[in-house]
Amino acid sequence: MEQPRTSLHTEVDRPTMLNQLRKLVGHSAIYGLGLVGSSIATLILSPVFLHRFSRAEYGMLEVLNVLSSMLFSFLLLGIGAVLMKVYINDCRDDEERRLLTTSIAIFMGAMVLLLVVLSYVFSKPLAALLFKDGRYALLVLLAASSSGALLIQQIALVCLRAKQWPGKFAVVTLSSLAMTVALNVYFVWMRSLGVLGAQLASVLASGGGLALGFFLIRSELVPRFSHGILRHVLALSLPLFPATVAPWVLNVSDRYFLNHFCGLSATGLYAVGYKVGMLGIIILINAFQLAWSPLFYASGGDRETPRLCASVLKYLVLVLVTGGMMVSVFAREILRLIAKPEYWNAGWIVPYVAISYVFFGAQFYTMPLFIRLNRGKWLSLIMSCAAVINLSLNFILIPRFGIAGAVAATLAAFSLQAVFSFLLANRFYPVPYQYTNLAKTLVAGALLCFVFRGIPVTSLVSFLLKSLVLLAFALLLLASGFFSRRELEVMLSIPGKVVRKLCPQCSKAV
Repeated sequence: MEQPRTSLHTEVDRPTMLNQLRKLVGHSAIYGLGLVGSSIATLILSPVFLHRFSRAEYGMLEVLNVLSSMLFSFLLLGIGAVLMKVYINDCRDDEERRLLTTSIAIFMGAMVLLLVVLSYVFSKPLAALLFKDGRYALLVLLAASSSGALLIQQIALVCLRAKQWPGKFAVVTLSSLAMTVALNVYFVWMRSLGVLGAQLASVLASGGGLALGFFLIRSELVPRFSHGILRHVLALSLPLFPATVAPWVLNVSDRYFLNHFCGLSATGLYAVGYKVGMLGIIILINAFQLAWSPLFYASGGDRETPRLCASVLKYLVLVLVTGGMMVSVFAREILRLIAKPEYWNAGWIVPYVAISYVFFGAQFYTMPLFIRLNRGKWLSLIMSCAAVINLSLNFILIPRFGIAGAVAATLAAFSLQAVFSFLLANRFYPVPYQYTNLAKTLVAGALLCFVFRGIPVTSLVSFLLKSLVLLAFALLLLASGFFSRRELEVMLSIPGKVVRKLCPQCSKAV
């Protein structure tokens, strides 16, 4: 494999910054369409789970989900973080890209086969460790199998992203999630199989998504395997292994501490509040990340790229804060809509989780900067330190403060990780960030969140009053000078452009 190239574009055909931003928004919207299915699935399934399961059963389901995500993160070996870069920048031609996709898929298939065998052998001891009862061994085996199917499916999804086929990506993700909803409704609601039904649905839906994904990339596969390409990918990915495992530690390891120190009931309550707090934001983060990485890698090293990065971060934080603020303000109403009364007091958890995920999303923005400059070791160091801080705080705070300790550990670790990622990334790749505007967004969003969420919804008038939070947020940012004159001009011109595009005759008449 030749030395990595700096770009797929030449100076002549490189898009302008405005075109790049438009492309980022367009692809994020389509990727978001694929990922928004997860929110739809959660909204549909949450009432099913939260009305069928007790808090202890929901806590058990959450522990199994954590196990599945842990296995996925560990066995991916950091490959997911570098595969896009290798595909776009390092491969010499389409034939080498096909060989790359095939070789990684075969390697992952072997890893998954080993995982299933080991899970079968050690399922009883692991079930006894997690739930103090070896009779749940089948649940552990199903959780491991589900993570294995998702692991191989990830290769197909990365290929679709690298080829910039967001429509096919959305087909795979939406189809997989539609199967998840249908199978869960059948097994959990209609057949009353409980947690076992949820695990069966997960395995079957993951397998279906895997089959569909590889059907769509069948033209990108060849009947060959390359040890050289595999070694090249692993040489880049293994230094990033801590960075790919750290998000798992930050996002879900607290469930194990809560389960051990406080029991499955507390774990279930915390999981519900956490899920509501992260739901809208994580979809935005995933949609952005899926579009941002290939666009940044292909943008080249021209003088416009740092300005592009600064603009992207400014509006990313704005979007994330808006999503977090909305879900926090209506947390009580959401919980009353989807859950039994025993879950309603999880509402206080939501704002703190939402704020944590704003920092998490902003930190995700820096990952392609480190990877493109081959500074993955520094990224791993930062994320590993954040993971250690999170584990330490969980161990110290959860036995004493329970759920509040888990919330505090999450917020501290996420915010510290974001701050240090920006400081170090900016040293390697200077970007003219607008720190004042970022601070304005965070302060305004947090202030309005805690003011408006205190309004009790007892009538239509109070609901409408609470709904004004978005308008108040926009006015507060406008008054603080968040938007430049050029940005305001562009935003004011949007309605006219929409009218001209939808109704050319109307615009001529005016």
